[in-house]
Amino acid sequence: MEIEKEKIQVEKSTESKVVPLDEAVTLKEYVVEIEPKEKSKEESPKEKTPESVPETTEVQLPTTQKPLESGQVIITVYKARDIEKKGMFGKADPYVKMKLGKQKAKSASVKNNHNPEWNFKATFDVDQHTTEDITIIVLDDDFGKDDSLGSTVLSIKAVQEHNQLLNQWIPLKQCKSGEVLLSAEFIPQTIVEKQQKVEPIVIAEPVVKEINLETKEIENERIQIEKSPESKVVLLDEAET
Repeated sequence: MEIEKEKIQVEKSTESKVVPLDEAVTLKEYVVEIEPKEKSKEESPKEKTPESVPETTEVQLPTTQKPLESGQVIITVYKARDIEKKGMFGKADPYVKMKLGKQKAKSASVKNNHNPEWNFKATFDVDQHTTEDITIIVLDDDFGKDDSLGSTVLSIKAVQEHNQLLNQWIPLKQCKSGEVLLSAEFIPQTIVEKQQKVEPIVIAEPVVKEINLETKEIENERIQIEKSPESKVVLLDEAET
């Protein structure tokens, strides 16, 4: 039979095309050639898409500070210079005050002096629970409230690391001018305990001197008889009379 341009539908990938029958043979060959390629595409492993890596942020852990060593910190504030002039007359009667927690120490005041000398020494107890530093304040001794002439903070850790800070000029803060000259020393608790041990006190026994009141012979001994308000020295034989 004669088939006049019978149309068949041949699938090519995802698209369909209607072609005449006489072209189907060549198209069949075309389809055969296409199928292995499509199959190879199917057999080819799928490319893995790179997984998104979650962003990580660095977290800085708080550095744990080494606890302080138990012992005593001895501070000597020798003097100050260029103390700020305050008030109407610009005069000051400065004194120094030191504080560590509940421990406080206060020097004597120096009258009308902007370069005072105190030579003031104070001792503070510290241990592993101490979290504060030593505050040093210069104040004006005045009627009512004493005005601050400047302050500074002394690091206990720095004193322990160096054992001694000798003759250091420390600038005062929260003021226009002024600095203090001080020294600081740390004494470990073991040495403190040795110093606190008091050596045994030897109490001398009272010396009793025996006096023999019985006299055998008294020859012309002179005795002093107190006679108010004058005293007179007489012979013993005259004293009986």
